[in-house]
Amino acid sequence: MPATADPTTRTPSPRFTHGVSPHLLDRLLTDHRAHHQPRMCRLWGYYRNRTDRRGAVPQAAALPARRTAAPAAGQPGREVVIENDIAWRIDAMVQFAFGQGPVIQSLAANHDRREPINALLRRVIKAAGGAGFYHDLSLLGSVFGQVQVLVHADPIARTISLELLDPARVVPVLCPDDYRQLDALVIDLDHATHDLASPSLLSRMRERVVGRP
Repeated sequence: MPATADPTTRTPSPRFTHGVSPHLLDRLLTDHRAHHQPRMCRLWGYYRNRTDRRGAVPQAAALPARRTAAPAAGQPGREVVIENDIAWRIDAMVQFAFGQGPVIQSLAANHDRREPINALLRRVIKAAGGAGFYHDLSLLGSVFGQVQVLVHADPIARTISLELLDPARVVPVLCPDDYRQLDALVIDLDHATHDLASPSLLSRMRERVVGRP
């Protein structure tokens, strides 16, 4: 970087000048579905701890084999009772941390500029759910250790909205030259379509890349 360059100025990675390549997108999704997504689903399962069709609960996976092994022929099976203290501890922490939503205020020195910004922030947070938005934000962060918020800006309607993303469906693409820069955000999402000719998986995923065009 030249000595005269502003160190706070970041330029897009050359690889993303024309968007995410199909090969890279396919590699990212394959790795995400094989490793990251199962782990995120397992964490959510630990929190919810609901009984599946086999009568097992996710938290039982952490029990020793002698407690979960199938009984010998003619022997009664062991009853596994698990109190889901993970959920109530996390819920209590969320309620304590965000009993009242935080107040976000502008630090603009000009009063005529500061007050409209504060009013806009209040409207955006209220439209997102107010205190409920912060509760969901804290819950996802507590369970998954991370949380992403997608900011929608509609220049025509002149509105800004916030959307919490499911960590099990999000694939962040970081700049290889600067870990602080997000080159793109891939959302792995399946949905029903009315098209007679179903598009390929790759083409559907490419349409859901949120990032630089």
